[in-house]
Amino acid sequence: MPLFELADLGISEVQRTTFEELRIRERYDLQRLLRKSIQVIDSELYVIAEEFGEWEDARRRIDLLCVDRDRTLVVVEIKRTDDGGHMELQALRYAAMVSTLTFEKAVEAHGEYLRRCDDNRDPRRAILQFLGVAEEGAQDIALSDDVRIVLISADFSREVTTTVLWLNERNLDIRCIRIRPYRWQERILIDVQQVLPLPEAGDYQVKLREKAVEKRAAERKFSPDFSRYNVTVGDKLYPNLWKRALGFRILYTALSSGISPEELAQHLGRSAPSWLITVEGTFEAAEFVDRASQITTKWGKYQLSRFFCDDESLLRLDGKTFAISNQWSISDIPAFQAIADSYPELRLSFAKADEETGSQGPS
Repeated sequence: MPLFELADLGISEVQRTTFEELRIRERYDLQRLLRKSIQVIDSELYVIAEEFGEWEDARRRIDLLCVDRDRTLVVVEIKRTDDGGHMELQALRYAAMVSTLTFEKAVEAHGEYLRRCDDNRDPRRAILQFLGVAEEGAQDIALSDDVRIVLISADFSREVTTTVLWLNERNLDIRCIRIRPYRWQERILIDVQQVLPLPEAGDYQVKLREKAVEKRAAERKFSPDFSRYNVTVGDKLYPNLWKRALGFRILYTALSSGISPEELAQHLGRSAPSWLITVEGTFEAAEFVDRASQITTKWGKYQLSRFFCDDESLLRLDGKTFAISNQWSISDIPAFQAIADSYPELRLSFAKADEETGSQGPS
């Protein structure tokens, strides 16, 4: 549908053009502008990464990786062409790749994105603020198991639209956004329209998803996970530990037994510096905190309140001092179990405790 100018002398059509004619590039112009104004596409999206590709084949990168207010990751793919190419197949591959992304990994990716944008905001706080979640209530926050897809192009071929319709009928959430440029006098106008699903069908699908989200929210509200755990290391029992203390005890045991941080990082699915502060030298808590506060990683300065930094919790080994993260949630339980199973020599095991009392600190 063309655009028209309404004037006293009549109605005249506004000249439609192409991004190619305007010399607007796909990545360095269109993608850059959209990441700065993602609300043009969807006011409920927040960009957490650009050119995201945290997998083995680094050539494959998501144009924009977003999250919506339902904590669902959204893969945004952008083309400036009039047919969209094979972007729906590409986006499906990316959606599968990020489907296992944890909240903490998303925070790491957002930190890198903010640094590239010269934005000094704290990445975790920025995401939580968008989601409307208070930091003190975000210990066990997790992303949705679903992944949405948004395809943006000047137009879409029949092959793309047919594929999207078929996939949406099978409970995927893929939207096609048509973005067309127009030249009016010396200005460039953009017409943004959602072409799939049609607005009427889209409203119905949104209501179904909102119902599912409300159900999940109710389950989280009335069934919070307050589980405690009994941890056994050799002949010693550490009873009634919160998840944060469970993570500490398992990692402290593994590290002190000579298992490297890099090896443990593979089980945890996150890089060692994201959960372990390492300072060269052997120090007491006060000096350790002073030195650790000066360390800069690719995510910025450490937030020391997120680590066990007291004298009893610091691990001193091989001329180094280590502090272990206290940011562990129910989503990390499978990784803890994998560590216990992978190193039987640790004589390490844990199970849910029957009692509901115990210390929150590392016992």
